[in-house]
Amino acid sequence: MSGKKTKKDYSFIARMEKIIDSMGSQSRLSTASGVSQTTISSYLHGGEPSRVHLISMAKASGVSVMWLAIGEGEMSFSNEKSVTGSQIQQQELSDFFDQAMDEFFEMVKIWQVEKNGRTVKTAIAFTQEFPLRFPEMTEWLKKRGGGSDKGRLQEPVDKVVNS
Repeated sequence: MSGKKTKKDYSFIARMEKIIDSMGSQSRLSTASGVSQTTISSYLHGGEPSRVHLISMAKASGVSVMWLAIGEGEMSFSNEKSVTGSQIQQQELSDFFDQAMDEFFEMVKIWQVEKNGRTVKTAIAFTQEFPLRFPEMTEWLKKRGGGSDKGRLQEPVDKVVNS
């Protein structure tokens, strides 16, 4: 890319102003998207957003990335009530936490079998009883439906043990 300044994309600036208005303020868009207010302000003055920032701001404001980036397609993903950026971030964080916990307990089960000589049944019982010692984990298990899908939990351990 040359050192020349590019012509401002006033239509992009107008789309940015539209999502800021829908969010209520630059600050709210910043909080919901994780893009700093200074960076958002630079976009309003002709700065070029990164792909990551475009995606984050589109998700946070409930518009399509294509519409935000180049003004093509429908502005909104759907006609349904849009969710706020904080709701999206909370759901993504919750999904990430659930996945991380699943992976953690899978590793504990494998460790119990391989390093401690436990049976698969004992390892599964241990991982199912362990969270009950911590109130936060108990709430997490309740939210997920009790964590009683023993077949799903047992399969990866069986693969490791029987391979």
